[in-house]
Amino acid sequence: MICDNSYAYMYNTPSDGSGKLYVRRTSLSNFPSGWGSPSVAISDTFEGANVYKSLADGKYYLTIEDQKDGRYYELWQSGSAGGPWSKVAEKWAWRGNLQYKADRWTTNVSHGEFIRAGYNQKMEINDINRVDFLIQGTNNLSGPYQKINWDLGVIRNYK
Repeated sequence: MICDNSYAYMYNTPSDGSGKLYVRRTSLSNFPSGWGSPSVAISDTFEGANVYKSLADGKYYLTIEDQKDGRYYELWQSGSAGGPWSKVAEKWAWRGNLQYKADRWTTNVSHGEFIRAGYNQKMEINDINRVDFLIQGTNNLSGPYQKINWDLGVIRNYK
């Protein structure tokens, strides 16, 4: 969920294996009712989408988990909370661009969330180029999902 000054947007990925991210919207005056029909926002992805507004440039950024090469996050941008979306990076947060201050503790980046500038429905971050990304990670994806040992970590994107 994210809101701008007029609408609330709800993003979801169904568990049907379609690889599609859907978006629906309703006016703030109708919220939590009045949702429009879902439309495909992004195809060929996995799950765990979040949308944020950067205060530095006024753009919206969407992070979504994919798993074509382990688990990692794609980054997309738009001028609107409802899209359309253009891809910034296929592997924005993934094992190949992680640096560690201690021992390497993950080869997978999963279930991420930006540390926001505030705590309202506008999901604002200060700057996409200077953001902390809270994740869960693991070196071992084998066995039942519920028994995987995940650890928390923070990725700092400070360009």
